[in-house]
Amino acid sequence: IAARVSPGACGDLRLDLLEALSHLSRRQRAVLVLRYFEDLSEESTAALLGCSVGTVKTHASRALSRLRETPGLAPALQEVTP
Repeated sequence: IAARVSPGACGDLRLDLLEALSHLSRRQRAVLVLRYFEDLSEESTAALLGCSVGTVKTHASRALSRLRETPGLAPALQEVTP
């Protein structure tokens, strides 16, 4: 995400992201971290979390939708798809 914004905006983006992540459920945060920060597959994420791939997909989709509602994050998240 940070590569798509100017260097000066990275600090603000990081703060906005941390704030928005704090409003997600623990499971949604875990799915986003494993899928997009750790770059794990849906199958690996499901195995680590002890749930189905469908659950991972649902949590990722709902979490990204909530993050997109955050005004400061919307432009940076346009290309991220669950």
